[in-house]
Amino acid sequence: MGRRFWGFVSTGPLTLLTLASLYFATRATGPLRTWWLAAALMALVDRLLTFSYFIPTMIRLMQSPDVPATVETATRWVRMNHFRHGLVMGAWLAGLQALSWVRVKAGA
Repeated sequence: MGRRFWGFVSTGPLTLLTLASLYFATRATGPLRTWWLAAALMALVDRLLTFSYFIPTMIRLMQSPDVPATVETATRWVRMNHFRHGLVMGAWLAGLQALSWVRVKAGA
């Protein structure tokens, strides 16, 4: 139940929002487009890494015996997760910059 729950409430919706954001970012203009695309592309890389490495590795780790090779894999997973979190932070910061351009564009 746990994996299905989190896939339904976080992984799936985040991916759909990322794809929607990427679609709308390509239709924006000026600096807004640049920052929005940067944010959407960083989020897309995060989603791709999540599906291609992080989820499958975590599933394998949960099914693996407690041996040194498993510990090594888990340690690598944690280290790589820092990179993924950096991508998410970059996406958030670029998204905030894009929002500031929305305000400038609106003349507020």
